Amino acid sequence: MSPHLFRTGALRLLPLLAGLAAAHAADPTPPSAYTLKPEPNKDIANGKIAAVKSEVGTEPERYVVENLTILQPVQLMVLTPKAGENLKVQVSKHLWDKVEQEGSTGATGAAVFKFRTEGDIKIKVVSADGESHAYQLICWVGNAQQPPIKSPFVSMAAFKKSTPGGLSASPALWAIVGLLGAIVLLLAVIVLKKKNT
Repeated sequence: MSPHLFRTGALRLLPLLAGLAAAHAADPTPPSAYTLKPEPNKDIANGKIAAVKSEVGTEPERYVVENLTILQPVQLMVLTPKAGENLKVQVSKHLWDKVEQEGSTGATGAAVFKFRTEGDIKIKVVSADGESHAYQLICWVGNAQQPPIKSPFVSMAAFKKSTPGGLSASPALWAIVGLLGAIVLLLAVIVLKKKNT
């Protein structure tokens, strides 16, 4: 291989390599997160639950709940022992910095979220006032609920019952069909005559 070909090939790869390096620098490794796995509990009749007790300050704590389906209701609660201990809670879908829902424990000592989603959710808890606070995070995932759907199909007996006499009972319908057929035939004759002349 000639040195000239090698240099021109390497020069063509430089922008690609620079782009890859910039993309890698812009997308650092994602922050570490604890995976919450809701489990059945004998005290809960419907669904599964995961609970965590922790303490957080200015460094956020992150959690992930995986493999949710749109048919499952989800309730997420962050509770502080005392009202007024302010924690900020953010719920994200794909990216940590793209917040879908946000709340705080504020004056009540509770932040509650209710939703349905498909796939994973990301939860971030951080102190809103800069002080360290204890909290409990509870994630309840309900059983999948299949909505009742009526069949779109109708039996022939039900159809005949809803339209007595079928199509033969409607002379007006047959008149409209005949009129439309005559119009189409007339248009076809006119078009053919124009083509022949």
